[in-house]
Amino acid sequence: MKKICQITTVLPPSKDGVGAAAKKIHTILSKNGYESIILTSSDQIKQDGVYTKIFKWTIFEVYKNIKKIVSSGFSEIIFHYPSPKIKNRHSIIILSFLLFIKKISLIIYLHEYAVYSLKGKLKIFFMIMFAKKIITTDEINLTLLKKIPLIKNKIFKLPTGSNFMIDTTDFDLELVNKFNVAFWGYIMKGKGIQSYISIANSFEEQNINFYFIGDVPEEPTEDDLTLKNKILSSRRIKFLGFLQEQELIETLCNMHIIILPFEDGLSERRGSFMLAMQLGRVVFTTPPKIEIKGLKNNINVLFFENETQLKSNLKDILKNPQLLRQISLNAKNWYQVNYSDKIFLKKLIQILFNSN
Repeated sequence: MKKICQITTVLPPSKDGVGAAAKKIHTILSKNGYESIILTSSDQIKQDGVYTKIFKWTIFEVYKNIKKIVSSGFSEIIFHYPSPKIKNRHSIIILSFLLFIKKISLIIYLHEYAVYSLKGKLKIFFMIMFAKKIITTDEINLTLLKKIPLIKNKIFKLPTGSNFMIDTTDFDLELVNKFNVAFWGYIMKGKGIQSYISIANSFEEQNINFYFIGDVPEEPTEDDLTLKNKILSSRRIKFLGFLQEQELIETLCNMHIIILPFEDGLSERRGSFMLAMQLGRVVFTTPPKIEIKGLKNNINVLFFENETQLKSNLKDILKNPQLLRQISLNAKNWYQVNYSDKIFLKKLIQILFNSN
């Protein structure tokens, strides 16, 4: 059995999707008989196969740890990027170059690309060129990466889906006289949080409760803190903050509707959307710029273009609980058909080992 090593600077309980994805890959591989470890500079997690503070990011430490990887017999290295705690960009180049000359397969799991400035893209150019394979998470990033000369044939799309490995069999939507609506995710620019606040504050019907699940990032901006204060000052929104995994799942399962007004549109890398669909919640969100397979408006998701349309559609769906329930069932089915752990593992193994 081939040995797989992941490198990431963040892991749960750090509130970061990159670390959560690395943990998911490690757990799935380990449960299915693959030898998997994670090298990380995070010091908050205690888990089998995770080696904390083994990977420091000076150039010397990168070289030293590459020697450890070679001597341990790892044939596949998955490096997750972005890795927030890496300050020295030269370390990334050295890492990719040394693995290249040692003929160890370096796979870059590129969670972001389209959002980077030209400077940000140039920063990782050599890492991309030295990599044997590049995994990206959605069609937008895939399309952009394929424009880079010489790497078109080594780019693969693998959406992480939800980072939560849970059995959703019993999580059916319960119809009641009063409906629970929530936004969940980071309080930050681009999430459409002001729209959610406006809808909640202007909603006159009393058969609906509004919640906010999430908080500002670890290093919030002034704008983030201003948004948080607006949420806290709303009389219609109950602020719940960040919740640990089990409490988060239980809380989301008590919600009927999740509102996610992404300002730049929905994509497959939206973890909050994926978890809501996995749990069979009814999701109101902004439409994707590039069509997502199987996602159909008014069938398994509800799209809106602006606040007026959102408010109108929300009122309509609350008058039709049977349609609400059907969309919920369709949402859960869509997720299982396209993003279940079994499907994710199959695609990951195909990419890693070129198996059919």
